[in-house]
Amino acid sequence: MSKKAEVFKYLVFVVAVLFACQAVAAQGKSSQDEKILFHEKKELTGDKKKDAIIIKGIQYENGSDFYKEIILMVTSKGVLREVHLSSGFSPAVSFADLNHDGLKDVLVTVPAVNHEETDTIPIEAYAFTFKDDKLLDLSVPPAVQVTSQYLNDYKAVLKVDDQKPVVLDVKDHRKEYEELGLYQEGILNEETELMIDSYYSLKTYQIFGRGKNLEGRQRINGIHQQDSLADLISKWHYEKDGWKLVDVKIKPVQTKKK
Repeated sequence: MSKKAEVFKYLVFVVAVLFACQAVAAQGKSSQDEKILFHEKKELTGDKKKDAIIIKGIQYENGSDFYKEIILMVTSKGVLREVHLSSGFSPAVSFADLNHDGLKDVLVTVPAVNHEETDTIPIEAYAFTFKDDKLLDLSVPPAVQVTSQYLNDYKAVLKVDDQKPVVLDVKDHRKEYEELGLYQEGILNEETELMIDSYYSLKTYQIFGRGKNLEGRQRINGIHQQDSLADLISKWHYEKDGWKLVDVKIKPVQTKKK
């Protein structure tokens, strides 16, 4: 074998080793960045045998509490079904018969911000049924749409569909509102809407004779995210054609006087 051939053979060997090392390192990193966030066994399909429910998170970076991928995995009779959820922080999981077919369904909520920072940040929510080994997305109720407007004399009006408008007294916020130019001696400078967030909470509750249902909470803020004014509380019942709004109310948030 010529000297050139030997050198070429050696270079090929070195490159192959480098690629192999990179592959092993990448695999190790991927394994390190994966984390089991939830693991439980429940009967979901109707065969009276418990199924394995796992939620796995892929960390944004090693040691991070934020997950760039969150995957719901349900194994029944040796068959694995996966659902990719939104990115976010560690999810909350609950089980309830949401569609009233006699079997527990899976409700998952994923916060977009660490719950240690605040408990009213918006979430992404998912509901799934696995009856007869078939994955079906039950969706979740849509966030309630609200029309809103500040009024003169430090007031704000909120209206949901054809319901009676709710007027909030926001005098406790007048110092900040005057400083920021929203009001001038109680007179509104320009038309301004309030900020209506999506759900920050979506939980099950019981209605006598109607089984498990969902209650959603949305935060209503004023001119910024820390300017909390009220909670929009909606209650939902699942019927054959989807979620139906049962009740909605607006509850003012107690704030310190400013």
